Amino acid sequence: MCGRFTITVPAAEIAELLGLPELPPFTARFNIKPSQPILAVREACGKRNANVESIKEGSGLWRNAAKKGRCLVPVSAGYEWKFAGTKRSIAHAFGPTPRHSLFAVAGLIDNGTVALITCPPNPFMAALHHRMPAIMAPAEYDAWLRDGDLDLMRPFDGEMYAYRGQGAAEGPRRAGVPCRVHRCWDGVKPITPI
Repeated sequence: MCGRFTITVPAAEIAELLGLPELPPFTARFNIKPSQPILAVREACGKRNANVESIKEGSGLWRNAAKKGRCLVPVSAGYEWKFAGTKRSIAHAFGPTPRHSLFAVAGLIDNGTVALITCPPNPFMAALHHRMPAIMAPAEYDAWLRDGDLDLMRPFDGEMYAYRGQGAAEGPRRAGVPCRVHRCWDGVKPITPI
């Protein structure tokens, strides 16, 4: 899941969503990939993925982080690639509706690295990938950060959008370039992305 994502909203909007007094300004990024520094509630770190099943089983890799390193990672949109029956997969941007609204993904921080937590997909995301990010509702932030409630790590049950993108998702050299939209779904009714 979520090999790459974007964060394109002002720092003040992120601070408001996460209940922080303020954040320093930063440049919008349209192509954040694994190993690049990211914004997390606790600190800026590199990014990886951790699946919730391994965390629940007490995997040694994430055991300490699950106890002491819980975080939220603000995201404007995730990217996922769908195999198109050719040598090249097609990038799709996705997220909760409305399109490109700010949301938070549960994460773990350990030794300066952030892992985005993934869970099985909801029916909408299953058309794109076999995993999805553990998207948190604002009412769940405190329970995750304070108590580490792993039952909150479940497929997102709200309306979602997805669209085929071209541009930023195609390479790290285009990290500051927005995607060109080919098709868009608003999530007004449940739909399946192409």
